[in-house]
Amino acid sequence: MDFNTVRWFHEYGIVHMNLQPDHIVLTEPLHSSSSNFKIINFSKAAYVPDLVKYRNLSFNESVWFTPEALLVMAKHGKVEQDIRSLGRILHALMTGFYAVDREAVELHMPNRGLFDAHALDLLAKVGPPPLGPEEGDPKVMSMDEICNHPWLAGPPAKSKPLMISLKRERNASREK
Repeated sequence: MDFNTVRWFHEYGIVHMNLQPDHIVLTEPLHSSSSNFKIINFSKAAYVPDLVKYRNLSFNESVWFTPEALLVMAKHGKVEQDIRSLGRILHALMTGFYAVDREAVELHMPNRGLFDAHALDLLAKVGPPPLGPEEGDPKVMSMDEICNHPWLAGPPAKSKPLMISLKRERNASREK
C-alpha cells in the first residue's frame, strides 16, 4: 500500500477516519509493474481546515459545510487515527490477520524471520499496542516520518518470498 496516498489527502485537509483492509482496493495484479491501490469509503471522513497545505481554488468549504460541522470535524478528525489504522493494516500484512484489539494483536505476532529490521522498526513505531505505541503516546510518527521511513522510502527490502518461507516452516514443524 502506498502510504503517500494517505499523506496526500491529509495535505488537502481530509482525514479518512475508517482505514481498514476492506477499504483498500488493488486495481492491478500485485506482480504487475503498475500495481495501484485505491482507498475507498470516505463515509466517515472529516474535513479539517487546519491540515490544509494545498487547496483546489474552486473549492469553497462554506458551500459544503456549516460552521458547526467544521467545528465537529476539526474536533474529531485526527490524523493520529489514520496513522494508527495504517499500523493495524501493516500488522495485518505481516501476520495475515486484521486485529482490532490488544488481545488479538498478542495472539497474532509477526514472524520476525520473514521481515527485515526496517519493517519491524516501522511496526514498532506505528503498529497497534503492544507492538507499537499506546493510545495517546506522543511517539506516534507523523505521516511525513512514515513516508520517509527506510522500509518505505529505501531500496527494495531483501525479504524471503513469503510462500516459500511458509512452506519451509510447515515442513520443519512436521519433522519435529
